[in-house]
Amino acid sequence: MSQFPAAGSGPADDRVSTSLKWGRDGELSPVDLQRVLERLQVPTLMECPLRDERI
Repeated sequence: MSQFPAAGSGPADDRVSTSLKWGRDGELSPVDLQRVLERLQVPTLMECPLRDERI
């Protein structure tokens, strides 16, 4: 699996995009869907340490 930013075949693919592209049918573009699925498989992106800061 590739790490983000995803390395592509050309200069436009090497840029980091912050927006998702949606088709007229309401579906996420295949490229963006693949990138989202890849990120969901990276364990460090799924972790959120919580601090116990009770006052």
